[in-house]
Formats: sequence, C-alpha cells, structure tokens
Amino acid sequence: MPRNSAGTFSLVAGNPVVDDTVIEASWANDTLNDIAAEIQDSLSRSGKGGMLVPMEFADGTVGDPAITFSAAPTTGLYRAGTNDVRFSLAGVDLITLTTALIKLVARVADGATAVGVTIDTANALTTTGAKLVSILSNAVEKFYLDKDGQVSGGGLFQALAAVGATLKGNVADGATAVGVILDNANALANAAAKALSVRVGGVEKAYVSNAGKGVFSEVEAVSGAGTGTGVQGTGGETSGVGVRGIGGPGSMGVEGMGGSGGGTGVYGVSGSGGGIGVIGTGGAGGTGVQGYGGETSGAGVVGLGGPGSAGVEAIGGTDRAPLNLYPRAAPSVLVNGDIWVETASNTLKVRINGVTKTVTLA
Repeated sequence: MPRNSAGTFSLVAGNPVVDDTVIEASWANDTLNDIAAEIQDSLSRSGKGGMLVPMEFADGTVGDPAITFSAAPTTGLYRAGTNDVRFSLAGVDLITLTTALIKLVARVADGATAVGVTIDTANALTTTGAKLVSILSNAVEKFYLDKDGQVSGGGLFQALAAVGATLKGNVADGATAVGVILDNANALANAAAKALSVRVGGVEKAYVSNAGKGVFSEVEAVSGAGTGTGVQGTGGETSGVGVRGIGGPGSMGVEGMGGSGGGTGVYGVSGSGGGIGVIGTGGAGGTGVQGYGGETSGAGVVGLGGPGSAGVEAIGGTDRAPLNLYPRAAPSVLVNGDIWVETASNTLKVRINGVTKTVTLA
C-alpha cells in the first residue's frame, strides 16, 4: 500500500517473506509496484522533476534554519512563531516578516566606507517623474525620492507645508547649549553664496550670507501691548547704525508698529561717534523708514543721535521725498520736538519750548 497522509509507508501483506518458500507473483508484483510508486513520488536530490504540491518544512531556529545551505548551515529561512518568518545570516536575524511589520537589520561594521543599507536600480533613471524610492501608506504616497535624489512631497510633506514645520531642539540648558545647528558640509567662500535661504512660494524673502549676515526683503515688527518697541537697535561706538533697512522696489526699508500703550514703532540709538540711530533706504516708490506709534503716547520713530551723529537719517528715492508726514489731528499730548501736518488746517506744526508753531510755507 502507498504512504498514508502522514507520510508513513507500509509493505503489502505477505511481508516479510519466509525462508525456503516459493516467491509468488502476486506478492512480488504488488510489493515492487508499491515501492516503485513511492520512489517515483520521492523528491530527487539531483533535481529531477519538481514538487506537485506545496512542501512543508520544520520550523527551524535562528541558528538552525528550516531551509538552509550545506556550506552555511546557520544561514537560511525559519519560522520564529505564528505569522513570523525570518531570514537569519550566520545565526543572527537579518530580515523579519510579520503581519505587522517588515524589519531589516543591517549589521555593517563602523568605518569610513560603511554603508548600512544600499538600494540600487539596475537601470539609470533619467526620465522626469521617475522615482528611486516611493513610500506609501494604504496605497497613498507619503513621500518619495526622485531620480535626482531629491525628497519630494506626498501627503507628509504637503501636510507640513499646510500647517508649518517646526524644527525643535531638546538640548539641556547650559553655557555651551545650542538648540538647533544648521551646518553645510562644504565651506562657502563665494561672495554670492548663502548659508540659509527662506522662501515663500518659491520667492526668497530672507537669507543668511556665507559671512553670517542676515538680509531681509522687508522687515516688519509689531511691538507688544504696553510700551513695546517694534524695532529697536543700538549702533556701535563709532559710526554704528542702530537700525538699517533697504527696501526693494515699492517696499519699505524699515517699518515698525508701536504697541497700544506708549509703544515706539522704530527706536534706534546711534553710536558715540558719527553713528546713526535709524537709517532706511526705500526702493523705487518705497519708503525708507515708516513707523506707527502706539495708540497712547506712542512715537512712530525715535532716534537718539550720538555725538556728531544723526538720530534719524532718511534718503528718499528718485520719486519720493526723504521724509513724509501723514496729515493728522493735533496730538492729544504734545512734547517739544513734535512735528506733524494738521488735517484741519493742512499746515505744518512744530512744538518748540512748550509752544506750538505754525510753519508758513512760501
């Protein structure tokens, strides 16, 4: 009879044979036919023929895998548990496959040429739209590496762009603590090189030069609710500039809005020698310095000049005046030095020595 479902093979009736008896055809033919059938149903070590049904293996272990190699008996495939299949290399797990995860553990030794994991395409990818790696979640692409190795948006990066991304350091406080470091691997010596560029909609709004100087297309500062200063700067001891702004075409060099109570829009203290408290150069059609005072006792622009220096210096563009005063009602609180254009009379007023003077224009 053939093997049973458990793989056990049993000889036909009449076995074993007895000495000095006649070999009958029925016994010999049935026995040899069963043996021939089972030999034919056995797997050839030399690879003659293939399996007709799935092959079942023992579970194996990490050091003695179920499917292994004669020259590397500790390398191969084994079953670690329910729905947990692993590939071990030299008796150590390399790849783990479960219903919950796919895990690859690289065990490369540290070194100058060490690479943990390499993903390579056999063919060069040069066509626009080709991707080296694509990461999906439930069939939705979250991000990918394009053919040039650039990280591009899927759901993850679009979400970051929509709500804003936060780069947060978690370093402990201390004299040498640095929250976040942005470092370029190569030295930037070219005069036009930038260490950092900030863009909105592809348009550069600010950057840090290779020398560490911040350059902004427009500076706007809004002070707090009580006696706050929108923009405040203190110039160096000699020829220093407290606040400097250079506006682009149609833009303001420096703009500050004072707080609601006694706030100063722009406040600059010059250096001790030839310094300028506030300097603003407007672009074509732009304003050099614009300041909005707070609602109560707030000054639009305050500049304190050092010895031999100007408190506020304004240089107008080719189509704008160096200084422009908005018409307004007389201030409720007047102090010496106030200058304004009064709306009702459309005249220029100056407060000197506790008296308001009207400047007569020829």
